[in-house]
Amino acid sequence: KVDLHPSSVNAGGSHYEDDFLVYSDKVKSSSVFIRASTAVPHYALILFGGALEEAPNGSSGGFGGSRRATFTMLNGYIEYSCPGIILSLKERIIELISIKMASPEEDLTRETRALVDAVLSLCEQDRGGGYNSHHGDQG
Repeated sequence: KVDLHPSSVNAGGSHYEDDFLVYSDKVKSSSVFIRASTAVPHYALILFGGALEEAPNGSSGGFGGSRRATFTMLNGYIEYSCPGIILSLKERIIELISIKMASPEEDLTRETRALVDAVLSLCEQDRGGGYNSHHGDQG
């Protein structure tokens, strides 16, 4: 169990629009606290939150395409079902980051403009859903 540090901007809240927080500092004093926390929308978590694994119950159409895909994150803690195109977007993000890491001098402005616009639009609309999620705290 962790608590939000009293100096955290999120400490005064009792309801958050997003289900998850990311943080950069964890400290222990009278309790274990997290500081510098930010609420994270589901699509941002899917796109940037690490590895995805196909859910044990299988996929509803695989990774990519227009069908829905079912997968888990964080060692099975979260299970998502979302349009497969979202996972294609994640694959493209990873591909472009890999290209940039291999060749930092390469200009990817033209290739990334539409991708960045799509990610921003998706994350801004995140509260409308389009995904189904279940995580360990939901029973």
